[in-house]
Amino acid sequence: MAPSVISPKHQHLSPNPPSSSSSSTTTAINLPHSSSSAAELGCVNCRCSSNKDANESAHLDDPSQDLADSISNLVLNPQFNSLNLDLHLLHDNITIDRIPKLPARNVSFAPLTPEAKAADSFHSSPLISEKMPPSFVQPHPPFHVFPSPVINIRELTKPNAYKRVFHFEIDVSHYPLPEGEEWMVGGSFGLMAPNDDAVVNHLLHLLQIPDDVADAPILLKTNGGRWPTIWAEDVPRELPTTRRELLKWSSDFMSAPPKKQLIRLLAEYAQNPTEKKILLFLVSRLGQRAFCDLRVNNNVTLLTLLEAFPSIRLPLDHLLSVLPQLMPRWYSLSNDPAQHNGVLEFAVALVEIEKVGGGVHYGIGSGFLYQLAKQWMDGKRDLVLPMFRGLHRNAFVTHFTSDGPMCLIGTGVGIAPFRGFVQRRLMNASCAGKVWIFHGCRDSELDELYHGEWENPSDNSRSNSPRPQDKQNNTEVDTLEFHNDAREGPHHMVVESRSRRKVYVQDELRMKGDIVWNVLNHPNGKIYLCGGKQGLLRGVDEALKDICMKYGNLSQNEAANQLAAWQNPLSLKYIKEIW
Repeated sequence: MAPSVISPKHQHLSPNPPSSSSSSTTTAINLPHSSSSAAELGCVNCRCSSNKDANESAHLDDPSQDLADSISNLVLNPQFNSLNLDLHLLHDNITIDRIPKLPARNVSFAPLTPEAKAADSFHSSPLISEKMPPSFVQPHPPFHVFPSPVINIRELTKPNAYKRVFHFEIDVSHYPLPEGEEWMVGGSFGLMAPNDDAVVNHLLHLLQIPDDVADAPILLKTNGGRWPTIWAEDVPRELPTTRRELLKWSSDFMSAPPKKQLIRLLAEYAQNPTEKKILLFLVSRLGQRAFCDLRVNNNVTLLTLLEAFPSIRLPLDHLLSVLPQLMPRWYSLSNDPAQHNGVLEFAVALVEIEKVGGGVHYGIGSGFLYQLAKQWMDGKRDLVLPMFRGLHRNAFVTHFTSDGPMCLIGTGVGIAPFRGFVQRRLMNASCAGKVWIFHGCRDSELDELYHGEWENPSDNSRSNSPRPQDKQNNTEVDTLEFHNDAREGPHHMVVESRSRRKVYVQDELRMKGDIVWNVLNHPNGKIYLCGGKQGLLRGVDEALKDICMKYGNLSQNEAANQLAAWQNPLSLKYIKEIW
């Protein structure tokens, strides 16, 4: 039997008709009949699927108030108005069908026994729980989250840069590496970044959970699954924790658009009948387009929806049954660990996300690191990173070579891993081959990363290259080439996209096509690409095909086949890390 759907006049349940073989839900709303075609219902902007598995049925009647008037009242709420929901299909006497099932409640809370309270030493130390995740938030064995002390933080970009980028140095000299393992050039590590305290506090407020309840020790019970442990076994669990801790360290409610099961859950607990109708409409077949537009055109989060539909009274245990696990964020090393005696370095670009209705919020990982950077620059020094090594099996680790020529192609913070490549290459004085760095940025005066550190990367205080501001003020100059022939490289080309001709790294590759072709045809030559946009990947791929056609006298099909061959694991010469 279906769960209840509340109406101001009455409430009743209706089972699926015995003769029907359909598994869809039918919600009848007595509101003018729409003649909209089925084509209007299609999902055109995202890849969400239709509700093929929905199988509940409910009827909702509300003759007491005109729907248009009710929606007009909701529009007075700025958060609801900012969603720009397309509700033109939501009319009187329209049938809403294929509503997903209400998600199961797989989480519950119980009081802690006196014995459990005595054994729960973690929550007796607020300082530890503030900086480090609870013990049950662990990566896969044999790795454990380690409090790595911060040694240094500096900002790499200048004021008014396109994106702010920060350089971090952390101490891993006491990290418990498994026997035979080491930190490797080109490697990465996992960061267990929590949700921001202000965001967690705001969610607790919207859920009407006071601070004393949020911080009270409880016994978490789950019916199965891995949550909240990330990679542990799929079994039922009983764990001592707090409500705040679960929202801070184990639940992701900020980094992905809401799915239908979350909106269905919100509809169940909406007290206002019109809010309930709209939420059910969004998860129905009829509201498919409106749902897709909501996900694609807005940076909507759970917080946005709770503010837009304020009558929702959502139990935390049911919410936690639906929210995804908060996963580690991964960062590439920007140094050669072999040269730095237990110190890892990495760079992070601050991700700013426009909020619905105005303002910005930060990405979970970059926002956490940004808060650490601000504390460091304010003079605080007892900072730690909750991190772990991971498997070190990413493409750059497994396919880095210390000999032969190489082209290193990166844009923005994607250039950072190649700093470690250059450090390793310059350490080996007898190394054959040269290094060409294609460094894409919007404005070299503001956005160039690690200026002066490519010629002697181990000494970030010296620079053999002219400062970017010393170049002529000419927007037609699109490429700055820095290299120190006495050191046999590297050749460092900074490509600016802000100039009038809008030159990008793929354009510079074509201009240096003879070099790129010679690198690819050298027995030990390799090309490495790193960046955060699929457009970069497509642009570089097309440039490499053009180079094959021009310098290798290949046809278009032959060039495409050659590019594919260079990416074959058995003869890999073109290695990519795109996020």
